[in-house]
Amino acid sequence: MVQEVDLPGSGSGPFDRVVSIVDLRMLGPIEVLDSAGVALDLPGARPRALLALLALHSPAVVPTDIITEELWGEDPPAKPEAALHMAVNRLRGAIGDETVTTQPGGYRLDIPTTNSDLSRFRTHVQRGKQLQILGHPLQACESFRQALAQWRGPLLTDLRQFEFVEQAARELEEERVRAVEALMEATLASGAHEQVVGELYGLVETFPFRERLTELLMLALYRSGRQAEALEVFKDLRTRLGDELGIEPWPNIADLEERILLHDPAL
Repeated sequence: MVQEVDLPGSGSGPFDRVVSIVDLRMLGPIEVLDSAGVALDLPGARPRALLALLALHSPAVVPTDIITEELWGEDPPAKPEAALHMAVNRLRGAIGDETVTTQPGGYRLDIPTTNSDLSRFRTHVQRGKQLQILGHPLQACESFRQALAQWRGPLLTDLRQFEFVEQAARELEEERVRAVEALMEATLASGAHEQVVGELYGLVETFPFRERLTELLMLALYRSGRQAEALEVFKDLRTRLGDELGIEPWPNIADLEERILLHDPAL
């Protein structure tokens, strides 16, 4: 189970221990794993939402008024301070007293960044971008794949009744898709255009209005000797955007179509 260290002079109270979180998982249903990789038994929805809120802002302190607003919304408890204190105590009882620390004006989650899948995701993405800039696309691909491997499914699916979770889910899903796009860019830069065509077709079907994915698919097809298909992909995008959104594709995608037609050697 989790590592526990008895405090000098501690009694038998529920928080007289230090618990080391081995892994906090946010990119899917919220989980806290012990050293054996077993999920801890977390309390009810509000304490789990409190954990999610603190984790999303970690290592910053989250003010108590913000916590109360996010956890109870337009239906605050009669005694908000007491209700919040109870939620904090229930969470500490599950993951350890020293993990959720009381700070002036609020609370903070104190765990190493390496113990959070969200932090690992962002670290791998940043490293992948740096490797891409330095001209190492194969290593960049590996970093982006490591980042995306942190995701176990839609973010915090068990807490979507909380408005802040819905907002965080939208923002983090955007981060995930951008990481996917970065992976595809690095893969093309490595010369593996033929291997990525099928994956890009699937991504364009899933995200039909993300023009960057269509642009990458066009480029992958052209580099694979499939010029006609690349042009057809562009026509499909123009039709989708015009029929459903009433807009034209980005100028850079229209420019890519022209460069494909002219067999631009730079492609």
